[in-house]
Amino acid sequence: MKRSAAKRCLWVAVALATVLMLLAIRPAKAFAGEEDDDDDEEGRIQDLSVGMYRDILEGSDVWFVDFTKDDCPACQNIRQVLGEWAKEIKPYGIQVGSFGIDQKGGQKVGKDAGLNRLPTLRLLLSPPSRNPYTGKMNRIPVDFPFTEGGTLDIKMLRAFLRKEMPNKVQAVTAETYPGALRKAFEDGMNVVLTLSDREKTPTLLKTLALTYGEDFVFLEVPPTETAFLKAFNVKLEDLAELFVLGAKHGAEAFLLESLDMDVIASGKYRGELGAAAKVKAFIKKHIDVSAKNATKAKDAEEKDANGTAKRGSGGKTAKKGKEKKKAPPAGAGLPPPEIAELNATNFKEQVFGSKIGWLVWFQREGQEGGNEEEWEKYTDKAEGTLRCGVVDCAGAAAAREEQTVALCGKEKGTFKAYLYGEDKEEENKGFATVEEAYQEAAASVPDVLKRVGDGSNQFLIENEINGAFRTGRFPVLVFTKKPEPALLFKALALVLEPALTFILISNPSKDTMSRFNNANVPSVNVLVPQDMDLYTNSETGVV
Repeated sequence: MKRSAAKRCLWVAVALATVLMLLAIRPAKAFAGEEDDDDDEEGRIQDLSVGMYRDILEGSDVWFVDFTKDDCPACQNIRQVLGEWAKEIKPYGIQVGSFGIDQKGGQKVGKDAGLNRLPTLRLLLSPPSRNPYTGKMNRIPVDFPFTEGGTLDIKMLRAFLRKEMPNKVQAVTAETYPGALRKAFEDGMNVVLTLSDREKTPTLLKTLALTYGEDFVFLEVPPTETAFLKAFNVKLEDLAELFVLGAKHGAEAFLLESLDMDVIASGKYRGELGAAAKVKAFIKKHIDVSAKNATKAKDAEEKDANGTAKRGSGGKTAKKGKEKKKAPPAGAGLPPPEIAELNATNFKEQVFGSKIGWLVWFQREGQEGGNEEEWEKYTDKAEGTLRCGVVDCAGAAAAREEQTVALCGKEKGTFKAYLYGEDKEEENKGFATVEEAYQEAAASVPDVLKRVGDGSNQFLIENEINGAFRTGRFPVLVFTKKPEPALLFKALALVLEPALTFILISNPSKDTMSRFNNANVPSVNVLVPQDMDLYTNSETGVV
């Protein structure tokens, strides 16, 4: 009997331990935070060929790409850490690849990628976009900031991913859900709705939103929103749940007060949310471009209708020709701000009080003909870069405006240049011709353009382009046959510096132009990413 009792106690202890273990394990449907036992190709470092790397640049999956070389000791030192990292981030739907520069075609890939050191560990988060000048697909990278010696550990990689991984998932409540749902459907987008088991967005969900953000709007419901649990007939211990909501069914089928459970059931994911590949396959299966195409067609019809209405019954739009500026005869008024009418009263405020350069004609009696034609020529050239003004010296004398007459002075020079900057001299050197005054004023405009030579060094171009994007600016490529930029480009670069970075490529080679789809010379080319939000973070505002 004693043995029997001991056995019963043993079985009770085993049963109790088993129950405790089961309670400690997360539900199978919960978002995975640890590695899977399934050691498939997504859970290891994948050796990338040139073709595979190009496929990555044309895809939307999130990748860590390690650029390496056989004779690079630092590259080999980080291999083990990257292997552990590949297994850790596999449940997040993120893959790790190794691209060998030694392979055939690898040097060209490295050059196009703008590599300046090995190893380079590159995180590809952004959607692919086609360069309108080279015709090539590319994704704007975020490089891991290796310290001296190329040291690397898992903690550093975790911190890097946390910092750089944007969250494109919208958190919704019972109050905000209907508006977000209707907005998505109006835009022709299906919805991925997740009833989450966590207060913070899981990394897998962030990855899915990046990968499929062009086809789905991702909405997330935290576990505290019990109204959703009740409406969807889900228990708290059964979280997380993922559903695809099709725009074709209309918003009413998915509102909490009118849920169509049959439609909901057809779009429910029934596998494990820790199996990233299966979740991706499920979402990909529900990509439906018909709603987006219908929205585009509707927008095109509305645009065409608005255009027709604006054209009127004649079907043609009246074109307004540009009115050419002409220097008037003495005493005539000039319409600001193209050419300002200056006198002793406003001269100090408008000319001395401004930062930009000025070109001023002190107009005296009998000055016509050649001066008038030259003035028109150089004020046209100065448009948008220098301000131009006329002081009517002859009219001031006739009207006995002594202060304006004094402003005109007694110099032989008819034209004056007031240089760029806050502190302008009240007495500037006069010039006999408007050309001389123009050259003097133009030379004072600061030059803030970036230089990359003839563009033969691809890394310099890519470095400046990526640097512009990473500071929240759009890069502007200026192709010119001259070694120095035209005044217009200098002025534009100066004025638009907060939003644009101008990059000067002087006398570009044929090889350089072929990479930019044989763009014309001279030409100005603005590069715009598909989604600038991908390159910002909450801590600093920019990457």
